[in-house]
Parts: sequence; C-alpha cells; structure tokens
Amino acid sequence: MLHSRTVVFRLSVVLVMLWAAVGLRAQPERASMSFDAAALSRIAVGERVEFGGVPVPGVGRVALRLSRFSVTSPDTRFVVGDRRGEDVDLGFDAGSVVLLRGKVAGDERSHVFLSEHSGAMSGRIELGSGERFVVTSRAGGGRMMPSGQALVLPDPGLGGSLPGCGVDVGQVERWGGHGHAPG
Repeated sequence: MLHSRTVVFRLSVVLVMLWAAVGLRAQPERASMSFDAAALSRIAVGERVEFGGVPVPGVGRVALRLSRFSVTSPDTRFVVGDRRGEDVDLGFDAGSVVLLRGKVAGDERSHVFLSEHSGAMSGRIELGSGERFVVTSRAGGGRMMPSGQALVLPDPGLGGSLPGCGVDVGQVERWGGHGHAPG
C-alpha cells in the first residue's frame, strides 16, 4: 500500500519532469557569449575591430567585423524636462555607451548592431539570408545576466522590439506618440 507521502513525492517528480520537458520545448535555441566591457570601452569612435567566435544558434561561430560609432557629441546633455520648471541634468555620460555596427565576416548582406553599457549588452545580428537574432543581457523573466554575459537567440518577432528596450509601441501610443511620458 502506498502512503500519501509517496504518492505526493511521485506526483511531484512527474510534474517537475513534465514542466522541464514543456519548458525546454518552449525555449528557443540560444547561445551564450562573454565580452569584456572594459576592452569595449577602449575602442575609439571610428575604430574597426573584429570579434571572432561569436555563437549564433543554428549557424555556428561567426566573426563580427564592427566599428564604433556615436550619435552624440562631447557637449550632449541628457536632461529631464518639466513644463513647470527647469530642465534637470541627469549627469549621464553618453560616452559610457558603446555603440558598434558592422557585418558578419563573409556575409556582405548582413547587418550587426550592438550596444554595451555597464556590462550589459543588447543588439541584433541579421544575416544576409534574412535570419535575425537578438543579443541581450536579459535572461528569462527580465533578470539581468552577470556583467559581461549575453545571450544570442533567434528573434521571435522578426523585426519586433528588442528585449530590454524598456519602451513598447503601446507605451508610445498611450503617451501621445511622442515617445516620452507626460510631464
């Protein structure tokens, strides 16, 4: 005769196995990569670099040929504006964000964009074949991966929002289409 503890234990084991099987099937193929945030910050704007051995699910390891670029100038200020008062300077150093763009070596029709700040990376790799992958330091459930770590996974939205962006189209529309919250 089975005791109730045995039945509960066996049921728990079955449920855990079922949950794991369903969870594994629901997970897109993914690869993990490491990067050196300090080394990235030393790349000068306009400098070209190559990162070899970047894992891309279903493709293998590729080399990324990238150059650093900037969308700000040394005198750019980031402020929070308020209709009732003065702008408040955020004291944010735009140079602390590393922006890189380029191609996958050997694939002239590819496009790569990566950004790094404070040990977290996000971006996109688009192959000439049209396959798209996101690069993100956000793990499941919005948790951040350890500094210098990122996932490369198929882009489920095929052109949708990048994970970790923090703004979705619905928010922009609710805020009047201006891309910022009302003051």
